[in-house]
Amino acid sequence: MELHGALALNGTLRNPMCRLALLLWHLVASFVFGVGEPDLPLCRQILEPLVQNYPQGSIILFLKARLFVVSGEIDNAIHYFNRSIEAQSEYRQFHHICFWELLFAHSYLQDWKRAANNAKKLLDESRWSRCVYTYLLAIMINADETAPKRHDTCRLLLERIPSIRLRIAGKSIPLEKFCERKAKRFMSTGSLLFAHYEFMYFWNGFNILRSNMLSIENILKDIDEQWSRLMSSDKDDEGLYLLLKSVLSPQSETL
Repeated sequence: MELHGALALNGTLRNPMCRLALLLWHLVASFVFGVGEPDLPLCRQILEPLVQNYPQGSIILFLKARLFVVSGEIDNAIHYFNRSIEAQSEYRQFHHICFWELLFAHSYLQDWKRAANNAKKLLDESRWSRCVYTYLLAIMINADETAPKRHDTCRLLLERIPSIRLRIAGKSIPLEKFCERKAKRFMSTGSLLFAHYEFMYFWNGFNILRSNMLSIENILKDIDEQWSRLMSSDKDDEGLYLLLKSVLSPQSETL
């Protein structure tokens, strides 16, 4: 309530700061932590004055892109993420956040080549987790059936993962542990079936796509086609297929 009350304090420093806090909660944190539903009409109302006052602000352009993402307008989101990158060059780390978002945005459109390009940028430039970025690059390349020597490339990438995991105070990072287990499973079974959709689900990507029926239907179609073509006898692959179907089918039916 305090944050909402501060929205009426026009001309003060508190006003834009509170707007940013509310936008970050509704457009980013609510999806990352899976808590509650974002109030998109409120976000549009809050964002409009910021866009008018700071039309070239990198953070404002990023938030506008996020609003397009959660509204299901992925092409517009990609445009504004790129504009956010172009708006400044001093804080390269902020570019990395945009690369991460672009990776997922292109994944929602099943543009695996561009998604892999953004994963490669993160791997080359960001220090957050080379393990996660390597895994992402591998699964995006694997998803692109036009990629040359994709199986060999994936194997070379995934072989590196155990040696580049980080430990903080002797503890493993859970996400890196997940990536290592998936890499080891690939080494033993040769399967990365649906790994790109699994990671999308892991980051609440399907919740974001609820407002884009076409993307949901395209992903469902791709999952069914891959499964009917491969029909893996591996129980883990079958379990992942059924999980993705159960998550996506109700959304498609209610859109």
